[in-house]
Amino acid sequence: MEIFWPVLIIIFFVIVFLKRKSQLGKTWDGPLSATVLIEGKMLTCNHCEHTKFSKVEGLLTTTWITFFFSPFWNRSASCFVCKKCRHVHWFIEPKEEANITRTD
Repeated sequence: MEIFWPVLIIIFFVIVFLKRKSQLGKTWDGPLSATVLIEGKMLTCNHCEHTKFSKVEGLLTTTWITFFFSPFWNRSASCFVCKKCRHVHWFIEPKEEANITRTD
């Protein structure tokens, strides 16, 4: 019984680490800009109709999971931020294709 709690805690942290790692997804490194295709359709900004975006990851928070102080169990989304007006477009598992260009 003495070894039960440390093993349980280690298993918990391994599960949390693996869950968090899978949520991070693939973001573009550095100051990149891209035209994005989602489901074969070009993504354009809903606000200004610009076609260049940067990508970040965001958590989709829910009340009950946040209430129990475990936001890492929430799902994540790919967020495409318009390079012109900074409007954010959220997608869950978009399977995007991107034509990436570096904007240094």
